[in-house]
Amino acid sequence: AYYCATKHALEGWSESLRHELRPLGIHVSVVGPGAVSTPAGDKAMQPDRPIADYQPERQRLAAKFVQGIRDGMDPAHVASKVLLILRTREPRARYEVGLQAAGVSAAKSLIPGGLYEELVRWGLGLRG
Repeated sequence: AYYCATKHALEGWSESLRHELRPLGIHVSVVGPGAVSTPAGDKAMQPDRPIADYQPERQRLAAKFVQGIRDGMDPAHVASKVLLILRTREPRARYEVGLQAAGVSAAKSLIPGGLYEELVRWGLGLRG
């Protein structure tokens, strides 16, 4: 949840900057890759005061998150997309990189919200 919150904050900030900086000729785009194989997963944030009842589930999800990053795409794939964006005269507001990111975006726009949420919980092995 911490990781997702930081990404949503960056997206909102980037959207605001895109509008504010456009008159200066500065373009802002969000690059949304799927999982990228970096050491970031090994440094996942830990809570200061974990909730005992939630601790086993949080640890399970954190391990799944770390494994997803380890199995992620080569960072060079993302770098090549960023280079392409930098060379674009009028870049779009958002770019997905990789099949995972494209699939999530497509699913969010094609599948009803409740069903999408159920699929996310199923994919994460969450009950309820």
